[in-house]
Amino acid sequence: MLHDLRHICQNLNQFGHGREQFMESLLLEPFGVAHQAMEELSPSGDTILVQGCGAIGLIAVGIAKCMGAVKIIATDIVEERLQKAKQMGADVLNAQGSAISEQLLLFTKKGWKDCPCWSFLSNPFM
Repeated sequence: MLHDLRHICQNLNQFGHGREQFMESLLLEPFGVAHQAMEELSPSGDTILVQGCGAIGLIAVGIAKCMGAVKIIATDIVEERLQKAKQMGADVLNAQGSAISEQLLLFTKKGWKDCPCWSFLSNPFM
């Protein structure tokens, strides 16, 4: 025990103390991963690339938008995921095929090397 306290948290009404709703608690891990990635990128005023539009990638798109990214480019190979990213305000690229570098050049006007990037990829990409 820390200082003879059974816990170190003053507020036991928050998530993680057995009082959460199951569905809400499912978002804690993917949100935490996406938030940490966007904090590291610090996207405010920048164009960023999010590779992979699964749960974490889509959350990252939303967080990047809230953190002030000027342009968000999202890639995936699943059209439904790309459409969801587009609804969230991202420019989207289908990563199927080999022309992704040329497509990114069209979006960024300066190429992918100057575009902060975070990947949330699953097995088809690896």
